[in-house]
Amino acid sequence: MQNAKDLEELEHLRDLRADVERNDKLTAEIIRSQSEKIVDLDRKYVEECTLRKRYFNQMEDIKGKIRVYCRTRPLTKVRTDRERERIERRNR
Repeated sequence: MQNAKDLEELEHLRDLRADVERNDKLTAEIIRSQSEKIVDLDRKYVEECTLRKRYFNQMEDIKGKIRVYCRTRPLTKVRTDRERERIERRNR
């Protein structure tokens, strides 16, 4: 009777050991998979940062070119006097 109990307990312990080993393998596979995903996401993040910086710099260049294209200089006093004289002569 004790022998049957011991055999039953031994079988139960073997089942538990097999479950633990299966869980260890599953956990190792999950960790490996997650590590690969982390490496891939890190690579994509660096790539995205590079693109974002490039696009930002392009936008700043375009803004600067538009500002330069649209910039006007204030007229000097000499030029305004000349223009006023020209207009007065034309109106006479």
